[in-house]
Amino acid sequence: MGVPIRSPAGEASAGGRPWGGGGGASRVVAESPQAGYVLIEAIAALAITLLLLSFAFPLVAPGTTPPRLLALVASSVSLLRDARTAAIAGSRPVAARFDTARRRLSSGPNAVPIPADVAFTLVAGGNCPAGGGTAEILFRPDGSSCGAVLRFTKGVRVLRARVNWADGRVDVVEGG
Repeated sequence: MGVPIRSPAGEASAGGRPWGGGGGASRVVAESPQAGYVLIEAIAALAITLLLLSFAFPLVAPGTTPPRLLALVASSVSLLRDARTAAIAGSRPVAARFDTARRRLSSGPNAVPIPADVAFTLVAGGNCPAGGGTAEILFRPDGSSCGAVLRFTKGVRVLRARVNWADGRVDVVEGG
């Protein structure tokens, strides 16, 4: 017969096997009645920290950063190119409008808001309709347009989206 093996605390294990090997669930005894509260306090502190960070994060980079300016110009160019494509595909004129009061460039259901911290100017060709706080860039079914230059400025960075009057193509130029 085997000799019972004693645990470091001096307790005998069942069947002479090392402690915890009896096939049953082992039990962990808390050393103090406050042991469970430490985990709850840590989770509460983490939740409060994350909540404060969620409020502070928008304040880290206020306004339009250089990558956001590039995204704004890319969205505007995409809207203009989509308007040109719609005019060609639908065999009808399609207008892209800039509303000065709402600072918004739109065509059909699509719109691109222009942030207040970005200086924006639109110089449209002589055949482009304008008035009443809006300016339009008209794309014709043959792909041509009335021509325009959209200028986006943030600080010293200037990006221009040019709409060619002859073929309606849109490109982006930095500077000027």
